[in-house]
Amino acid sequence: MTTRIMISALCKEGRLQRFLDVVEKSHGTRSRPGVVVNTCLIYGMIEEGRIEDGLRLMKRMLQKNTILNNISCSLVVLAKVKTRDLESAWGVYDEMLRRGFEGNALVYDSFIGAYCEEKRIDEAIKLMDEMECLNMKPFGQTFDHLIKVCSEVGRLEESLKFCDTMTGDVEGALKLYYEMQYRSISPNASIFDSLIIALCQRGRLKEADEFHSVMISQSLTPSTHVYKKLITSHLEKGDETRARQLYRQRRTEIDDIQ
Repeated sequence: MTTRIMISALCKEGRLQRFLDVVEKSHGTRSRPGVVVNTCLIYGMIEEGRIEDGLRLMKRMLQKNTILNNISCSLVVLAKVKTRDLESAWGVYDEMLRRGFEGNALVYDSFIGAYCEEKRIDEAIKLMDEMECLNMKPFGQTFDHLIKVCSEVGRLEESLKFCDTMTGDVEGALKLYYEMQYRSISPNASIFDSLIIALCQRGRLKEADEFHSVMISQSLTPSTHVYKKLITSHLEKGDETRARQLYRQRRTEIDDIQ
């Protein structure tokens, strides 16, 4: 009965699919409802910063055999990454592998996210390459970490590469954007940046301008690199009027910030 009530509550809050994804990332297969609910509780506590409470609850669950060992190890790693104790987190993960547990996308995603926040991009990319070697499929948010940080530091070719890898091609990127809109998910500035640059590189300037306008309407500021790409692309096409308009718009944004 308790499990049924919890699942009903998660459905009403729109959070059940998210937590099912967490279980699948760490275990790889569908699990019984009780395992899903217990994982939801612990993962939610860790995400909210109640790490000690989450770990204490997890120990009780392990004693009662109501959570899978592989999931519990992954959650310990996640908790340590959350507190930025990355060295200890790697220690737990290495021990997890020595005990015969398989690596999983949840753990890799947490490390990649942490490295991206610290601008340790090369280490994050190395982990992404490891995932590929292990035939481990990255999830959308893993790509998003890398797309965002590469855009922020001006490594736009890499940002575009990850965007293309995530979606397959620019048509896929557009499909992803409209899917996010349909689900009322707001793409962040880095997604727009990568999409605009991809469209410019393919000569689709009308669409690039349209997405630039959408960014402005959503109070998202395009990066300097996006403006450079748009201006250069319009100049190459011979549209000096549009290029000057974009230049003035960028100057206005810079003045407003200052």
